[in-house]
Amino acid sequence: MQPPRLETARLLLREYRPEDVATAVAAARDPEVQQFLGGPRAPYDAFVNLAAHAGHWALRGYGGWVVARREEPGAMLGRVGLWNPEGWPGLEVGWKLHREAWGHGYATEAARAAIGWAWTVLRLPELISLIDPGNRASQRVARRLGHTAAERLEIEGRPCVRHVLARPAGDAPWALREAVPDDAPRIARAAEQALAGYRYLSPPGWTPPAMRDERDRLEHPSYRCVLAEPGGVLAGHVGWWPAVDSTHGSDDPGLIHLRQLFVHPGWWGSGLADRLLAIATDRCAAAGFTGMRLFTPAAQGRARRFYERHGWRAAGPPDARGTPGLGIPTIEYVREL
Repeated sequence: MQPPRLETARLLLREYRPEDVATAVAAARDPEVQQFLGGPRAPYDAFVNLAAHAGHWALRGYGGWVVARREEPGAMLGRVGLWNPEGWPGLEVGWKLHREAWGHGYATEAARAAIGWAWTVLRLPELISLIDPGNRASQRVARRLGHTAAERLEIEGRPCVRHVLARPAGDAPWALREAVPDDAPRIARAAEQALAGYRYLSPPGWTPPAMRDERDRLEHPSYRCVLAEPGGVLAGHVGWWPAVDSTHGSDDPGLIHLRQLFVHPGWWGSGLADRLLAIATDRCAAAGFTGMRLFTPAAQGRARRFYERHGWRAAGPPDARGTPGLGIPTIEYVREL
């Protein structure tokens, strides 16, 4: 099992790669990096430790990520994520940044993204972090993340303090908010990622169309869009506007067009899609609209089954021409509110 890629404002949290071995081994031999982690490691031990973190996903269904800058995705800055070997005192969120990455706030930014994923996908009641009593830098990171220092323990012969992070109440972990025009580039990038997944159901020679920065749409007074940003990562969004204003057009003032519903693969199965769809339908019904419409690729069985479970029905047979600019057959779905 590979970890989902997560993007923050500056960082990419990605899977482990063979080319990370040399970087990780070099960092594990650095006395400053290893000061509170048992001291420098031999190359063999460093490799085994790296393999354990990479393989954690296969054995637990969750684990850690390599931290990299978004503009340099191949350069490993360290690791962050979830750690829960047999006999551990709880599910831990941890971070280890290489020396050249210190002092930029990367540990806090990356850990916040990992925590947001853990709250919303694993739905945990709490996380812990085990920190050496002398590691002031990691203690500051833990405080910024909201941890509370608890009891002292001894882990593998070394003293540490167990820091506890409680799950925020209610919907807070989802970090739901209204989109603003400055979100347009991120929304377009998410839509491009979704379209890239349509290659397997597209006609020969089809390539995903480029998504433009739709700032003008987000500035339109009748367009609405809600984002979910757990830990600062765009996990999903839903957008809608009156059909009389939409690109598909309609003379029916009671009809709303559900334009986009996107959920990042890292949050598939988390219930986020259901939540975003419910937000859109509930708000549209409260605003007095009586019906909704949407267009989805005709061959996208996963999406079609999702909408049908929520009471949508096909308005007719697939349209071989597709929606403008998409270039693959689509089908219209409708639902009464």
